[in-house]
Amino acid sequence: MFRGFSAATFGRDFTASIVVFLVAMPLCMGIAIASGVPPERGLITGIIGGVIVGLLAGSPLQVSGPAAGLAVIVFEIVRDQGLSALGPILVLAGLIQVIAGIVRVGGENARRVIGRRSVPGKAVRVGTQTVGYTYYVISGSLGVLAGLVMAPAWNIPEVGESLLQATVDAIRQRGVRRIESPCMSMASPWLVPVCERAGLQAAWRTFLRVELAGPHAAVQSPALVQLEPWREMHVHEAAAIMQAAYQTTVDVELNMLYRTVEGCSGVLDNLLQQGGCGPLVAEASVFARDRGQGIGFVVVTEIAPQQGHLAQVAVLPAYQRQGVGRRLVNHCLTQLAARHFDTLSLIVSRANQPAFRLYQTMGLQEIFTFPVFVWEPPQSVY
Repeated sequence: MFRGFSAATFGRDFTASIVVFLVAMPLCMGIAIASGVPPERGLITGIIGGVIVGLLAGSPLQVSGPAAGLAVIVFEIVRDQGLSALGPILVLAGLIQVIAGIVRVGGENARRVIGRRSVPGKAVRVGTQTVGYTYYVISGSLGVLAGLVMAPAWNIPEVGESLLQATVDAIRQRGVRRIESPCMSMASPWLVPVCERAGLQAAWRTFLRVELAGPHAAVQSPALVQLEPWREMHVHEAAAIMQAAYQTTVDVELNMLYRTVEGCSGVLDNLLQQGGCGPLVAEASVFARDRGQGIGFVVVTEIAPQQGHLAQVAVLPAYQRQGVGRRLVNHCLTQLAARHFDTLSLIVSRANQPAFRLYQTMGLQEIFTFPVFVWEPPQSVY
């Protein structure tokens, strides 16, 4: 939390914070009033945003603050959808940005979206009120269904199914060869059967977490296996290891990026360069070699203050079930605990039972399970 803090620069940092505060406070209140909401809500929003950015920012020079140009957008959302819809819309907008980074939507695709002044999606309206909506992203032959959001009073199968089917049909009409929905932003009992009737196949992923209290016992692996600190030069080798490791798991069916070395390199780039899961925890991230050959790696990030997240771990198939993966995970636990992290979390596909059982034996506990969806025409060949 206080990385980069120096008593020598405290005076200048404190003075700068006062200047930012004096500029941001009236802006927060003014933008709130211009947006049609009470001024105190603008102040609260500014405080929360400043704290979050301060804790999670990837650079000591990064700042946050109110943007007056957004007042028009916020005003229209509050006027048309109501104040209660503003929060979910902002969360969904952030989710779309994360997904766009994961599937590497940029450049020409971004210019096309900006040129249309819209993001493609579908909405259900009752009178003048929007009661449900979806958004999706198209990247080449891939369509990513970003989320399905329903107003509580209209969270029923009939409305959800009509909205979802219209969205899936619209994506298919764009000529995509595959649809993925890695993080549907709602959970309802009818969600899975409705998605399956729309032609999407469901799979389940689980969020696991362990409290980092107390020391962790050393884990042995083949004698010649050496762990070296993670370096940027490892990315190319790590991508090849990922591609080989995922070919024997269900994940290659859920995320087409895992099918190629280039796609795996894109996943690593999003983690390491774009900060997709928070800043890298270099001390807990390592690369494993056996007689000079790269055989596995683990990448750990700080997804929240003092909360470690195992973002990627992979071991070459020939070295699996030999204790290499266990040693990599144990290294994460040991290093994070030594640096006073509170937890380590990860996400794993339920169908990947060897990995699921390994994590459970190492103390990680199931927190929640959520569905992911994919559609691919039967004749598609990759």
